[in-house]
Amino acid sequence: MMLAAWSEGIGSCPNGVSDPNRMREVVGHAPDEQVATVLSFGYPAGSWNPEARPAEEWISRANRRPFDEIVERR
Repeated sequence: MMLAAWSEGIGSCPNGVSDPNRMREVVGHAPDEQVATVLSFGYPAGSWNPEARPAEEWISRANRRPFDEIVERR
C-alpha cells in the first residue's frame, strides 16, 4: 500500500498503537483480535525531486550509519 501510494505522490508512515482499548472502540474489532500497525497517508507539504541531486549526495544527507556498522556477518 505504501509503495502504491508513493507512486501516486502520496506519502505514508507506519504507526504503532499506544492505546489498544481505544483502538478497539474506534475500529470495533473483537476482543481476541488486535491492531498491530496503522498506516497514515497524506500529501507531502513540499515537492521532492529524486533527480535533483546525485545518489551519493542523497545518501550523505541522510546521515545514516554505514551498512557494515549495523550488519553482522556470521
